[in-house]
Amino acid sequence: MNSLENWFCGSGYWRLTTETRLLPWMLASIDLGDRVLEIGAGPGAATEYLSRRAKSVTSLEYSHKYCVALQAQIPGANVVRGDASQLPFEDATFSGVIGVLVLHHLRSKDAQD
Repeated sequence: MNSLENWFCGSGYWRLTTETRLLPWMLASIDLGDRVLEIGAGPGAATEYLSRRAKSVTSLEYSHKYCVALQAQIPGANVVRGDASQLPFEDATFSGVIGVLVLHHLRSKDAQD
C-alpha cells in the first residue's frame, strides 16, 4: 500500500465508517455463515465487526506487519499471512468470504478473479 492508503485504512474514521456504514450496507441481505474468510484484512477495520457476526473469522493478510498488529489488537484472532491470489486453504473451508479494498492490490484481472 502507499503511505496515504496506509494512513487512511488505519484511521479511526475509516474503522468507524466501515463498521457503521459500509459493512452493514454490504452485508444487509447476506449470510456469511459461521466460518468467514476475510481477504486483505489490513489494519483490521472490518475484523472485529465480522467477529461479532460469525463463529469463526480467519483474516488473510499479505503484510507481515499488519498480521502482527492485527493479532495483537484482537487476541485469539485467526490471522494468516498469505497471498489472496493463491489462497492457502482447502476448498469448502469457509462458508463465506469478504474482501474490502483488496482487489486493486492484485496485479492482474486473472488474480482478481
